Amino acid sequence: MKKLIFLSILILTSCVDFGPDPVDPNKPLELPPITMEGKNILGCKVNGQVWVSSVPFNLSGYNSFRMGYDSLSGHFGINSLWITPGNEIFENLKFESIVINKLVGDYKILRNINVANFIDVANINYNQYWIDNTPKNKLSITYANKLKNIISGTFEFTAIDTLHNDTLFITEGRFDGKY
Repeated sequence: MKKLIFLSILILTSCVDFGPDPVDPNKPLELPPITMEGKNILGCKVNGQVWVSSVPFNLSGYNSFRMGYDSLSGHFGINSLWITPGNEIFENLKFESIVINKLVGDYKILRNINVANFIDVANINYNQYWIDNTPKNKLSITYANKLKNIISGTFEFTAIDTLHNDTLFITEGRFDGKY
């Protein structure tokens, strides 16, 4: 009987995959497709490099994507994270706007002097970037379903780190999430 139990456990454990599928390091990271399903995803290009919200499994409680919308005030906001598996690099992209009740349309991304729009933490380096008020600073809500609490759209903006004299160009941004 003990041999049968041991053999059963051995067979079951040999069928379990204990690691993630290998990632092809030669395959370039791609932007997520534009969707309208509430997938809680955000992707964009930061100075031409693909950036997709992603947090490895952890017990910290971090979410890779959060979105909020208050229909009374019109306040709309997104907070997204990208963290490397070893937590060596932590990047945070966030923005907010005031949107009208019908939701679908083009809006200006607001500059909040208390909250940076892009934070880049790599080891001991800490850079904070704030929205530059240029015409390229825009949010387009392309889909809204208030019954399912889904909002999808695109965005782009320029962000400046005046302390380190650095500029980020956020382009081809897209999001799809539930609030």
